Amino acid sequence: MARNHGLARCLVLASLVLFATAGFSADKAAPKAKYSAEQANKKITVVAEGNNPTSGWKNELTASPVGVLPPEFKLTQTAPEGAALQVIRAFTVKATVEVAAPVEHVFVTDGAGRHKVSVKQAQ
Repeated sequence: MARNHGLARCLVLASLVLFATAGFSADKAAPKAKYSAEQANKKITVVAEGNNPTSGWKNELTASPVGVLPPEFKLTQTAPEGAALQVIRAFTVKATVEVAAPVEHVFVTDGAGRHKVSVKQAQ
């Protein structure tokens, strides 16, 4: 009898985990990110930071093709497939490009649109 009670408890817990994660999918709004950018010598580094609502998210920051000024970046965030742990997970991703002259701002595009990010000049 105790064995059946334990099996029932496991089935209930598994159902709760699947129900709790069912609302997150790749076509849902991705987590929001904060952006910063710094230029040192001839390199600009852009950083995206934020929190994912579950484990398993893939966050990738990529630069546009060489020669685009001001430089443009794209943050791609992909939700996990299937069940995921319901824990908030911080993320930080970076991308670097080389430029010939000082740059005042860059653009980052994400699921919420295009953002203008001021570039801090390293001392």
